[in-house]
Amino acid sequence: MRAGYSTARFRKRLGRAGRRYGRNRALLELTTSRRFAFKGLRVGASARRVHGTPIQIGKNRWYVVRAKSARGVFKVQGGKLREIGLVNKRFTSTRAKARRTLSSWRLR
Repeated sequence: MRAGYSTARFRKRLGRAGRRYGRNRALLELTTSRRFAFKGLRVGASARRVHGTPIQIGKNRWYVVRAKSARGVFKVQGGKLREIGLVNKRFTSTRAKARRTLSSWRLR
């Protein structure tokens, strides 16, 4: 598992409440393990089964999928799922926010 935390540059774009909320909190959890599944999808599966909002960031295509307490994210390369995870719902309520969040975190 990898956890993504907000960067100082990302926090500058947020309001006061968002800065306070995102400080020292993991905004993103990712895994490349085939043991975990989200909505019946596992790493290595065909990307044709993923239905969500596509977001292109560099060479990677991410899909953001709605869920109850967080949003599911799928990283796709070459038509296969490479990583699956959860991202904080507060920072992905719109496509623009999701793009900004996915492109500006640092992993630990």
